[in-house]
Amino acid sequence: MKSVYYAIEVSRDEHYKTPYLMGLKEDWPSLAKDFRHYCHLHNPSLGETWVWTAPNGQKYVHFIIDDDQKKMTNEERMHSFKMCLRSLLKSEDLKSAEKVVLPKGGFKFNDQDLDKIKTLITDVYASNGVRIDVEAGL
Repeated sequence: MKSVYYAIEVSRDEHYKTPYLMGLKEDWPSLAKDFRHYCHLHNPSLGETWVWTAPNGQKYVHFIIDDDQKKMTNEERMHSFKMCLRSLLKSEDLKSAEKVVLPKGGFKFNDQDLDKIKTLITDVYASNGVRIDVEAGL
């Protein structure tokens, strides 16, 4: 059975402080703990993805886009986003995905970036068959 994956933007030293991430942390306290543990063990690079499965089977894809240690330009963040899309495309997890949703509040991009994001998604996933839904107001 194919699953719906929810993608969220995180940094390597994420503290789940944005309203959307705080809500996830409240619903699934082990999400933040497991992500910190993963980062401690694997020291992921910008542009990598990590999938976490909730006890109810819901999947959350962490797009490691941001680096809290330095101020990133919009172009650097877009580049990391594209690398995450490619990383997810290579992932075994994507084989069980019906669609990937980029939820409103799950990313720190503004509305002006929405067209660029949709173009990147089309470029990377043009022939893959997995639907990517972008909710307005990322």
